[in-house]
Amino acid sequence: MSQWTHIAGCIRVDRLPVNDTKSNQPIREKFAAPPVGSEGPIQYRVVNTGDENSLAWGLVYVYGDLRDFGDAEVPEIIAWLQNACKDLMIRSCCVKIDVEYGPTHVITDTNDNQLTTCVLQGTC
Repeated sequence: MSQWTHIAGCIRVDRLPVNDTKSNQPIREKFAAPPVGSEGPIQYRVVNTGDENSLAWGLVYVYGDLRDFGDAEVPEIIAWLQNACKDLMIRSCCVKIDVEYGPTHVITDTNDNQLTTCVLQGTC
């Protein structure tokens, strides 16, 4: 029987450290090489809001269903996100990692532009 891990989340990137305000490419490159299950990788989409009067540069959506990927592999997802976000100013982040037959992990941002992870026990 396969084990699946389901991922869904949104990361808001501020405009301040992003030099190229028009192109998605610099941000896309930071999220390259996502973790892979037996049927493919985590998907992600980079969206520039296009509003130059806003502090928000845009959003990164992460989502996917990783087959044969369990709780032991969740640190790969966390490390990928931390590495991708390390040189960006993250104003808001919430990514849920739901491991079938295992715990649910939630990644959020902190006030010092770091990502933190908590493991939910039971239901919220």
